Amino acid sequence: MAETVGQELKSFYDFLKYPEQNIFKEKFSVNNFLPLLSTYYVVFIAGIILLTPFAALAGLDSMPHKLAELQDMNKWLVLLITVITQPFLEELMFRLPLKYHRGLIVLLLTMGGMVIYMALSGVYPVKGDDIPPMRIIIPIAFVIVSTIALFVFFNKEEDVNRIRTFVSKYFPHCFYLVAVYFAFVHFFNFETTGNQWLFTPIMVFPQFLMALFAGYSRLKYGFLSAVVLHMINNLLPLLVILFLKPV
Repeated sequence: MAETVGQELKSFYDFLKYPEQNIFKEKFSVNNFLPLLSTYYVVFIAGIILLTPFAALAGLDSMPHKLAELQDMNKWLVLLITVITQPFLEELMFRLPLKYHRGLIVLLLTMGGMVIYMALSGVYPVKGDDIPPMRIIIPIAFVIVSTIALFVFFNKEEDVNRIRTFVSKYFPHCFYLVAVYFAFVHFFNFETTGNQWLFTPIMVFPQFLMALFAGYSRLKYGFLSAVVLHMINNLLPLLVILFLKPV
């Protein structure tokens, strides 16, 4: 039986107090997704209202954003990339593993690899359009070696149980860490100058909200619900951009 918006909102609030991996309720369907989607926009709009004065302080209105570049692209290509391909790939990487113990560890290792990649920017600076091989090889090698070790050397029953116990114990921390990281990578959609990077939490707050709710949806109603939620989340602002595109 589908929950009402009020029930869904309370369920989401209770989940945020202590995120749990095993909250699966029922399979994804139109009946349970419509209240879920409505609840998401209640949360999202409330978050945007709360964010507005801080966004004005940070000058986000005048800050260049990569979304502006979409106006010069073919609208069907934009729809394919922004509404279908990108949401599916992002959910595949950030939300699908939330349900699986070793999958979540692999995701955390991948995030670690990306942190290493960014940290190496000072050691191997980019010259022009060239990306130094070592800046790519080191983090990729870290992720591959760690993942192989996880599945080859930790495949006995007692090892799997230890991993399961570890993930269960620290799942709330992992859940929020993934949400923060997902939001942070969207910082690169902005073109900042000077000390504007200090306003990163404000810039990516909408993505953080979406990461929290999409993670909740994925765990409660399944992976497909998070994908569709993400697609709709991207579709609505895109329609506004395409509609306002100069003739």
